Amino acid sequence: MAKIGLEYVDSFANARANAGVTGADDLDCPYYIGEWFIGYLEDAGHEIAVTKRNSTAGERHLHEADLGGKDATAADAVDLYLISTHGNYDEKACQLLYDTEKAKFIGTSKDWRLGNGCNLEWLMIFGCHTVDKDHLLDH
Repeated sequence: MAKIGLEYVDSFANARANAGVTGADDLDCPYYIGEWFIGYLEDAGHEIAVTKRNSTAGERHLHEADLGGKDATAADAVDLYLISTHGNYDEKACQLLYDTEKAKFIGTSKDWRLGNGCNLEWLMIFGCHTVDKDHLLDH
């Protein structure tokens, strides 16, 4: 069976107040998508190894420890990692919005580096405009 990780943000008050982020309305769907997703997988016998919600979620979970990240206990500690938050695609990179500034409010795929564990097999992102389908090779 697979080890599953979940990270979602549905409330963005800190990002709006402290990072000058506009247009980041709070969302209803990340809670339902995330909680139902892991619920179904857990019922099927998969291990839910990581769950990070709102203020415990952070972009450093996609960075190896040598780069100040925490991937060894987050994304690189599981087989499948689902992130659900506001997304954007800009400058040939996926951008994800977080509500805490553990490293940055906006995580950019250009900066993501997973550690040496190489355990992560599937990174799933549920966020608007995170991949430009006309420029798939950017990823």
